[in-house]
Amino acid sequence: MNLLTVLDMAASGLEDRQAIGHTGTGPTYGELRRQAAAGGAYLRKEATSAVFVGQSGHAFVAAFFASNWADVPFVPLNYRLPADQLRRLVERTGDPLIIAEPRYAADLAATGRKIVTTDEWCAEIIGTTDGGDDPA
Repeated sequence: MNLLTVLDMAASGLEDRQAIGHTGTGPTYGELRRQAAAGGAYLRKEATSAVFVGQSGHAFVAAFFASNWADVPFVPLNYRLPADQLRRLVERTGDPLIIAEPRYAADLAATGRKIVTTDEWCAEIIGTTDGGDDPA
């Protein structure tokens, strides 16, 4: 059994139940599954891996499942590292899509990799207005 099977099972049986986040604020399992599919389709076209820099929250969980959907590696990096160390780690990941909280995106621009902020990831790619800065 893989992670997408678990998400599919949850979405099938509990589609309208909240999956993550504070009570009444996070996506349902059905929404999370649809977001994973949308993010996965985007990743399949745009990257060989997904690097995430930020706190755990909605954007993180959606990116995690989207990476599984696209069958690309998911590389969460410790956002507490100094910018130069984050850049060196990103440079070792090939040609990723970097999904980063806005406060880290500018520091990672020097890598020359494609970057979307968590706000852009949520609003434009997976179709939600939750930027994911709030930990789940």
